[in-house]
Amino acid sequence: MSEDNSLVPRPEDELPAVQLLPEESQGWVIEVYRKHCLRQVKSRLEALLGTGRGRKRRLPQVLLDDNAVDFRQSLHEQVYPTPRAINEPVWELGNGKVLLQAPSGMGKTVYLLMQLETLLENQPHPLYPVPVYLHLGALKEGEGFQNLFASIHDVILQTVLKEQEDDPDLSLDEKLLLSTIQSLARQSLLFIALDGVELLHADDRFRVYFETFVEDQSYRSNFVLMAARRLCFGALATDSILQRGKDGGFLTSFQALDPKDRETYLDDDAARNKALEGLAKYSSELLDTPLILKMIKDVNEAEEAEPLQIRGDIYARWIERWKALHEDPADAESRLATLKRVSLELALEGKFQRYDFEDTGFDKADDAEAGFLKKGECFDHLIEAFLNQTETRWEYRHPSFQEYWTARAMAEGADWQTLVREHCRETGWEEPIKFLAGMVSPNQLFDILIERGALFLAGNSVREAPGLSEDRALLIGQLLKYQCKEEFPQFSRCRLIDVKDVIEANDRKKLSDLCGRLLLRENRDCRILYSVLETLLALHGIDWVDCIDRLDFKSVNALPELKGFLAEANDAQAVDLKAMRNFGEMVTVAEGKFICQDEKDVEDQIHISEYSIMKYPVTNALFRQFDPNFKPRFPKYSCEDDQPVIGVNYYEATVFALWFGKRLPIEMEWEKASRGVDGRDYPWGEASGYQIGYTNTCDFMVGRTTAVREFEHGVSPYGCYDMSGNVWEWCTQRFGPRHTTQKTVRGGSWFNYMVYSKCAFRNSFSPEERNLSVGFRCVSQAMTEIDEGEEDDW
Repeated sequence: MSEDNSLVPRPEDELPAVQLLPEESQGWVIEVYRKHCLRQVKSRLEALLGTGRGRKRRLPQVLLDDNAVDFRQSLHEQVYPTPRAINEPVWELGNGKVLLQAPSGMGKTVYLLMQLETLLENQPHPLYPVPVYLHLGALKEGEGFQNLFASIHDVILQTVLKEQEDDPDLSLDEKLLLSTIQSLARQSLLFIALDGVELLHADDRFRVYFETFVEDQSYRSNFVLMAARRLCFGALATDSILQRGKDGGFLTSFQALDPKDRETYLDDDAARNKALEGLAKYSSELLDTPLILKMIKDVNEAEEAEPLQIRGDIYARWIERWKALHEDPADAESRLATLKRVSLELALEGKFQRYDFEDTGFDKADDAEAGFLKKGECFDHLIEAFLNQTETRWEYRHPSFQEYWTARAMAEGADWQTLVREHCRETGWEEPIKFLAGMVSPNQLFDILIERGALFLAGNSVREAPGLSEDRALLIGQLLKYQCKEEFPQFSRCRLIDVKDVIEANDRKKLSDLCGRLLLRENRDCRILYSVLETLLALHGIDWVDCIDRLDFKSVNALPELKGFLAEANDAQAVDLKAMRNFGEMVTVAEGKFICQDEKDVEDQIHISEYSIMKYPVTNALFRQFDPNFKPRFPKYSCEDDQPVIGVNYYEATVFALWFGKRLPIEMEWEKASRGVDGRDYPWGEASGYQIGYTNTCDFMVGRTTAVREFEHGVSPYGCYDMSGNVWEWCTQRFGPRHTTQKTVRGGSWFNYMVYSKCAFRNSFSPEERNLSVGFRCVSQAMTEIDEGEEDDW
């Protein structure tokens, strides 16, 4: 002190400095964390991809923007969206919450790690300098979101503590370090990559989803990138909450792989493997899934590798390669035996990972004797080639692993024929049975599939069974020859099959018995009935196409084998007669002339005899009476009983009409029933602008089909509903099927503008096409008399 007892200040540069401990410094913590995190990420990526990041080691992954646009779209753009490819960094998207949804095996984990690697290799991001990866399997069951941030803090803590391994003299206070880490999270400096959502129980998945995308403040302003399969949550999730989640997050998915990138990745030999390309027509995921492509690449890199002939070759050879890495061959065989046993047991319980969207994954058992794995135990890194896991749950890395091992277990068992016979009509068993086709006697297997009416499964399994006899292959091709080329491109060459060759190659009695079984209600599949009838009629020397060409079904109706099939529509024990009456009502169109198309002159009007036509288009309820196994093709746009059936092609409509005792209308019949005799533009008269309550077209943006009785103001002069809008309706033509590749449709639809729903407007589709805007109605089967020569103009 000075003499006057006042304080004597020191110069500023002489003030004592307070030395921060390293764990108290945010800058030091961030720097050390980034260094060790980068090492971990690179090590993990190298284990997944191998060394290098070139296109021969890694398939490029491009994100698509799946969010609803904030501007007016046409109905076509809403039904067939074209998401934009995202070129900007993921951390610049949306409001800091991004959800990436993609199926198993698509490389979601690799994508998350690649984002972290990019952030760590460059200068620290000004907003998110701390990127962290968390597998949600680290959360304890039943906790949901409660301890998520505690788990994130612990990941960062454990990573920073690795600095003590590099510097043994360094001593860190974990409490101070954790406090610093928590301050980084409070300041919203984290880029959080969340993985493994599907391994949580449904309730926990919902809680994590709710806190991430519905609540605004759960993460403060830290960036969140969550990768998951399709998300389903069970009873807790309401539609409103799910919509709020969609609005609260930025939705993305992966763009389909570029074929050039795939060829570069697989190398020239694998890319030129024609058998592989052929197999991909029957199993598209073969060349679309990065995990399976990695397996193919590994198999083809082996010395003197034989060309891959069937899909099972990929899995068998890849597993052999895995066994070679295992130090104990006996232990490897034991593990594989367990996987086969467990896979078959799950299948027999109806648990297929490919189709379990809500209850994803499988529980580990309380003790090793009760199940595959014990809770708290984790399998080693070798078995992780096939499985993902947490402490309490596990799943296959790809559903095809379960399906392959199920097939292996079936092939090695004595009762595979019984299992195939019992389950071949069940969706979950289709992929295991396709694998099985390459493991057992193909002729025995396909006899069962044909007998049980599982024709699509048989057709999709043909490439898996090189030893299949020619007569069976011909028969399967004949029964699948009238399928939609867009939906089933693998069957397009079946159209070249001549039914005469099929009859010559097969036993006639067996063919007749088979056709009879396929017509039974319990085996019925409306998609193949046209070709079933063609085969059955050909056995009796009747040309099915000629019958349709002439619209003469007398010989068909007289066939004894079809008596039961054709009588069903009036059989109370076979169908619901109330539904048949409600939606199968007919109206009479009186004899006389009418104005057809734009011919206004009296001498050009066409005379047509009396006939009956259905009052409504065929509905889902009515079509289900015909095919009890039918499921709506486009349920988003038509699923209710009183909505018109859609996605039914010309061939299916033709067979329904025959079963119903009717036929498809020719265009003149349809047009007169629609517009009456005075040549009006619309069934109700002339349009005065866009009047609501008359029709369902895209002008009114309903966005789906409507109930067939909804538009009472829009009925035609003869009382027919929906002859303008709602659905296009198939029409037929005399002497046309042999000479035309398109079939006419009339009436417009919910998907098209009102101008196309005029009574005189004509449109066409390929007869095999199953379109979401096309339905049909029927007319009385007796041929309507039309002025001589008039019909030739159509």
